[in-house]
Amino acid sequence: MCSISGRDICMKGFDTYYHIEYNTPVRPGGAAGNCTVSVVQPPSLEVDYTQKAVTMHCSFSTAGCPAEQPTSLWFRYGALQPENLCLDGCRNETDKFTLVNLAQNQVSLTVNRLTFNDSAIYICGIAFPSSKEPRAKRTGGGTVLVVRG
Repeated sequence: MCSISGRDICMKGFDTYYHIEYNTPVRPGGAAGNCTVSVVQPPSLEVDYTQKAVTMHCSFSTAGCPAEQPTSLWFRYGALQPENLCLDGCRNETDKFTLVNLAQNQVSLTVNRLTFNDSAIYICGIAFPSSKEPRAKRTGGGTVLVVRG
């Protein structure tokens, strides 16, 4: 178990807790072989409530990381408290959320059956669970989704 405090974020995904340093700039010049992830998201997205779904994109780059596919995690800050999304993979289009690996180093989250309550800050996290490097687990700055009427 871990908690959210300051610039740190704790996310639970696939029965593992990921302690992720939130939106900290990646500084060049680390030792060779250190796994470093950088995550980029659009800062905002405004949609009309009549849309049935909206998709948010997340791009990431890696340096010195294991050859394995990283884990992508999504969560949102709404009116109440942080909410973990897609812990089970969200692959079914009947789910509220759908997670898609678009291409190498790109993932997306689709919010289906859009409502006003879906207005929130959506944060994409990328993690290499096998790496012990602190920079192997990062989040983007978040996408502010505004559902307008």
